Amino acid sequence: MNHYLKNSVVGLVLILIFLLGYLRELVFLSINAVINKYPFPYTRAYIKPSPFLYNLSSETLFYLKWILTLCFSVFFCGATLALIHFYYNSKAFNKLTIATYVVLFMISLITWFLGSLFNQVSFFYTASRFIAGLIQYPLLSLVIFSLLYFIKIRNNE
Repeated sequence: MNHYLKNSVVGLVLILIFLLGYLRELVFLSINAVINKYPFPYTRAYIKPSPFLYNLSSETLFYLKWILTLCFSVFFCGATLALIHFYYNSKAFNKLTIATYVVLFMISLITWFLGSLFNQVSFFYTASRFIAGLIQYPLLSLVIFSLLYFIKIRNNE
């Protein structure tokens, strides 16, 4: 495949990852607005939450956030994996990408579980959501892509 086409596909996948990040931000801002009972307009996005969200309890919305976290994490991992596989075509890099996402997600779940176990939900929940947020933003994709690029360059020397 020629260099121009390969870079074009990489650019398109990166744009997809950024759009996915924006969509994720809109969804979670809406859910957080309902949980915190913020009046509209409450965020930079100016997206009014779906009416059905107001019919759900705060507890249900917290669980919904975890389900959506898992879904967006899978989407981000998949998009990043597609990017890594397409650009580097390396099984080792593919495994490293998947392992990074899985480990961060598991650390987030363990942190949340510890908060429940020690009855310190608010502190651990914040830490857990921060870690989960890392796997739902384009930054992790860019970091992985860049690190693998430098690893590949170093191995080719």
